[in-house]
Amino acid sequence: MYNHAFEAKHTRDILDKDGKKIAEEGKMLWRFPKNAGENMGSIQGGLAMNDGGLLLVPSTGWQFYAVQTDARGLGEIPWPRYAYNSQNTSGISYIPSSLSITMKNAPHILRMEGEKVTLEVEAAGGVKPYTYQWMRGGFPIAGANGSTCTIENLEVEDEGEYYVIVRDSFRPHPKVLTSNTIKIEVNSTRTGEKRWTIYDSFALSPAVDGYGYLYAISRSRTMYRLVVESGEAAYVLPTKNSYGTPVIYQSHEESPILLTFNETTDRITAFDANRFDKLWEEALYSFEFGNFGVVGDTVMAIRREMIYSLNCIDGKRGKSLVSNIIALPLEFSMTGPGNAFYFGTENKEVVTLYIDPVGALRWRYSTVGRVVSPIAIDSDSTIYFTYDLGRFYAIDAGGKENWTYDLTEGKKVDLNGVTASPVVSSGGLVYVAADNGKIFAFDRSGKRKWVFQANGSVYSTPVLGNDDRIYICTSSGTVHALNSITGVEEWKYSLGNYRILGSPVLYEGKLLVGSEPLDEKGTGKLVAINVSSTGLDSGPWPKYRQNNMNTAAID
Repeated sequence: MYNHAFEAKHTRDILDKDGKKIAEEGKMLWRFPKNAGENMGSIQGGLAMNDGGLLLVPSTGWQFYAVQTDARGLGEIPWPRYAYNSQNTSGISYIPSSLSITMKNAPHILRMEGEKVTLEVEAAGGVKPYTYQWMRGGFPIAGANGSTCTIENLEVEDEGEYYVIVRDSFRPHPKVLTSNTIKIEVNSTRTGEKRWTIYDSFALSPAVDGYGYLYAISRSRTMYRLVVESGEAAYVLPTKNSYGTPVIYQSHEESPILLTFNETTDRITAFDANRFDKLWEEALYSFEFGNFGVVGDTVMAIRREMIYSLNCIDGKRGKSLVSNIIALPLEFSMTGPGNAFYFGTENKEVVTLYIDPVGALRWRYSTVGRVVSPIAIDSDSTIYFTYDLGRFYAIDAGGKENWTYDLTEGKKVDLNGVTASPVVSSGGLVYVAADNGKIFAFDRSGKRKWVFQANGSVYSTPVLGNDDRIYICTSSGTVHALNSITGVEEWKYSLGNYRILGSPVLYEGKLLVGSEPLDEKGTGKLVAINVSSTGLDSGPWPKYRQNNMNTAAID
């Protein structure tokens, strides 16, 4: 308490945080002007106080005094002084705190499960002390109240988006800032968890060569060659053209050759897979991108009237013969040299043609609907396919119907056309997925063994592993791992807000799954998921287009 001449009635020392005396409460520190007389006059006008508790007093004697108090700024009450604040704004703070913050981490952090990560923010300016609250996914992290946030022994569940809220001690209105978001991604070696991720949109099935390299083509017209084990990029090359499903030709003497249909130029194009150098390109006129495969050293391709053969290495044409097929052939499957093409057509029939001699009609089988999915071939040349109204067929090598099954099971269900190919295991079971999300297993006699309802529609072909596992991918972004004998689900993995349209590839304990975003403004991803299967089932048709090189042939 003070009298008009600023004589302290009660005084005490003001100490800093280390106990050192820095001022005496009630003591006048300075006045202006310095040569003012002893008569200060009466107090006039509003008092002001800075954040250090220094009281600033004007008087009628045209003098200005500074007196130290033990306060630490204005009180945090609705109206602490004349004209509201020390800037006399009457409620509008036009001189805000200068607090600024800088995140010291990259915006995307990748770690393995079990590792440690430390997030750090640097605060500057404003008024100390600062307070911190780290957040994950919009929720506060208990105990994370410093300039750093450390997560020991990371788990997959720790994956997410992190940020920090920083507040200073500016009076009367502290400044509050929110940092940029840091995305922490946690990979794992555990079965059913992801090993690595590539961010781009993938609607086509990838391919894998014999050296452990994966080839994937994205919606952004980018060609990827990745190491399956780590996801490390051998190359990532933007292209001007839109390409179809990658197909690999590989001999023991030569480097792998990447074959794909160039949708921009309507040509089959071959690249040196190691360098993505173009080797050759061939136009086949009115050609559809799904209508070629590789058998032996030959690219086999078919369109309405012609069957073509091209040398894989140099693209030179072999014998091309009239196929006598009036309707447009859809995706086809092949057996080895000297055997047959199998394919559906747009006029609702399945056709078999001899490969050698090329073009000889073997048989035709009429169906009620279009056969739009690739045909699966069994070891005895029985073929399996589904037409777009939901009936499943088994036809023997001579074109005779063995059995059929109504995948709607007599119910009114939403089947918009079955697009997945059947798969056939070494144990003699046949599997087919319908786009209503049901997966069926049959024995070779047509007896249904089990049915499983997936979490979403299924447009991609399942893949069979070599340890009695079958993997199913849905349009809602879920991967199901089932026991292929019993149909019991063993685990499932969610990609999140993504849809899976392309069929997966299985190679050395990794299930490779491409996806697109459900949000059109988002980005898809290619994920490697750890699985117990070390490779494909040894059966005659374990995946889409038969093998990891997508040749569509039993060679």
